[in-house]
Amino acid sequence: MKNMVTYKIRVNRPCKLFIDDEEIQILEESKLTKISLPAGEYLRKVVAIDDRTIFDETVIVLTDTSSKLDNIILDTKGLSEARALVLQNGIFKIDELYYQSAYNRSVEVCCNEDDKYTFTDIIIPEEIIYAGYRFMVSGIGDYAFSGCESLSSVILPDTVTQIGTSAFSNCIGLTSINIPNSVNYIGERAFYGCSSIRNLSIPDNVGIIENEAFKSCANLMSIKMPKRMDSIGCSVFSYCRSLESIIIPEGITKLEKYTIDVRYDSPFESVSALEGMFEGCTKLSNIQLPNTLTSIGDSTFSRCSALESISLPSSIKIIGDYAFGDCVSLISITIPRSVSHIGDNVFWECPSLEKIYLPKNIFMIGEMNVYKHTEIIQY
Repeated sequence: MKNMVTYKIRVNRPCKLFIDDEEIQILEESKLTKISLPAGEYLRKVVAIDDRTIFDETVIVLTDTSSKLDNIILDTKGLSEARALVLQNGIFKIDELYYQSAYNRSVEVCCNEDDKYTFTDIIIPEEIIYAGYRFMVSGIGDYAFSGCESLSSVILPDTVTQIGTSAFSNCIGLTSINIPNSVNYIGERAFYGCSSIRNLSIPDNVGIIENEAFKSCANLMSIKMPKRMDSIGCSVFSYCRSLESIIIPEGITKLEKYTIDVRYDSPFESVSALEGMFEGCTKLSNIQLPNTLTSIGDSTFSRCSALESISLPSSIKIIGDYAFGDCVSLISITIPRSVSHIGDNVFWECPSLEKIYLPKNIFMIGEMNVYKHTEIIQY
């Protein structure tokens, strides 16, 4: 029979003691408690008396020759405070990945320029253990894998809620990525230049996609969008040259970029002044816009050379400059009666455009500059 080893512990508040998940006893504040165990390896846990939080978790090894573990004091002041102190150390490495503090005492995968360019296939864990504490992995930080050309696949856990700025930008070898249902935010240029991704499914929980998130994903052919979204940035899908069709979710009110156009003498204050969301999507031929959409920003569909027709919802009020510029296959278009303002050169260089159905009640129209054979029919 193995010799028993005496284990002594003192805590600074009433707690429960667990050994290998088995509750041993309640520890009284400041009172030295003796526990005898046979030699072996144990996982010691000390839990708050109200069972809400694990405050300490440590593997202990007891041998026949162990000296008595005397007067071990565990500071159980609270998991939140203890974790905060641990994470003050900054960036740390677990296995092959680097982490740093995130919101709610969780951690996010972060960038390390020395090691990240060697990655090929990555599985992000749901949680990690650092300095004796468990931390949930809640995000992929800014530039975490930016420029990892050898990276081919990534599996994200259901604990990740945010994908940061340029997190996977220019990962030209990335062919596969799962975006779990837990994700609600995709940052600016998150997947910019990921030219090997062909299919993408964005889960319904994603409420915000920032500017240029998927710009220049040249081989992206199909996208499943959420049913509803709160905000979508501009140039999100610009120069996705293989994209053939897309459905814009309900709830979106504007397709624009960065900031409003600050032309104080103009009514176009809610229309963006820079390039648009689908600029350069040369295979895009089928676009479904939601009935919540109120404005189309500058150059939103410019250079969509496969676009022959588009149905604009009756909610549209403003159409920005060059919105359909260089849509060389566009044959006809009907501007809804809801539109009150049209910018300059909306149909610039549209040589196939035969008819524009234009409401009579439009308050302001910029320079049309259409081809001579294009017929403008007012209704």
